[in-house]
Amino acid sequence: MPSKGQGRVYRRRYQHDGATRLTKTWWADYSVDGKRVRESTGCTLKRDALNYLADRLSERGRGVLRLDIQKTRYEDLEALIRADYRNNGRRSTRRLDTSLKHLSAYFGGWKAFRISGAAWSAYVANRLDDKAAPASVNRERSALLRMLVLSKKHGLLAEVPDLDRLTEDNVRDVDVSPAEFAKLLESLPPRLRPLAVFGYITGWRREELLSRTWADIDEDWLWLDRSTAKNRQPKAFPLGEVPWLDDTLAQHRTRKREIERRTGKVINSLFFFYEGKKAGEAIKTFRRSWKKACTDATLPGLRFHDLRRSAAVQMLEAGIPETHAMRFLGHKTRSIFSRYAISGRSVLRAQAGKLGERFASAPEPDHKVVGLENRR
Repeated sequence: MPSKGQGRVYRRRYQHDGATRLTKTWWADYSVDGKRVRESTGCTLKRDALNYLADRLSERGRGVLRLDIQKTRYEDLEALIRADYRNNGRRSTRRLDTSLKHLSAYFGGWKAFRISGAAWSAYVANRLDDKAAPASVNRERSALLRMLVLSKKHGLLAEVPDLDRLTEDNVRDVDVSPAEFAKLLESLPPRLRPLAVFGYITGWRREELLSRTWADIDEDWLWLDRSTAKNRQPKAFPLGEVPWLDDTLAQHRTRKREIERRTGKVINSLFFFYEGKKAGEAIKTFRRSWKKACTDATLPGLRFHDLRRSAAVQMLEAGIPETHAMRFLGHKTRSIFSRYAISGRSVLRAQAGKLGERFASAPEPDHKVVGLENRR
């Protein structure tokens, strides 16, 4: 039983058929900030109710249990992170929306101080049961952690719990050869072919390319300013130095002028629809078309982002120094670049060929390999 001043547990009395009875559920009675608090423990066993009371008193001692933060709920945390994204001009709102969709489905209505490490572990187990990828769960963890940090900063929480991070194995060893890319181009709708060529040669991200306009091309250079780049790293690519890219751009510009004459629209977006009611409108998403083309080209599961990895390989195979390749791709550190610049199959084959040449001139061994079962 708690000592004096440390609260108590009890069962409430009520009247039934003229008789005084006790509830099956135990209640907790304690004080917070000098004010009396009475609440149901939800427990039918006294020992469980005492443990509940002990947890509440522990929270009070750590400053977690305060009357001024008792009403803070998950929805308040979500409002904070959305305001933070808006105020700081962050662009990855689509990923945030996806994370919040799953978080709110589980934590919606929760009091903020109840979101603990144990609660997070239960959430992770629930997401993994739904076949969620560890990388997705970790993105949701980042969002929730940011929400909790902002809540503490604004005085809505007293502490930020530790949220365990899952181990990820998401390094993709994908290198699309020029021959494979040619097959992919044939399978893609015409409107997506210029976008794919730009992605394969420049290695720029999908969002970076889709956000480009014709005004971003200046003197045969494609420009990306600091405010648009994912890591605030501005970059540029000389289009005229790569004939394939230059020819693609020339044909694409011709198609642009044809559509402008036919529709009377002014096309500002660099990548746009060619036919139908959307002719001239900016391309925003192409998941279904991409998936079908990859399947037809016998490249199932290929992502547009894999072209970025392939571009890194092609740059190294072409003899471009790492420092310059990093500037083309927009990588700030070599450790990140090394994750993309995986060794291509042609490079590995060439290096293995050198090893074969070395051993081709080596003398033959003058002894036979004897199996273990024949040894004495």
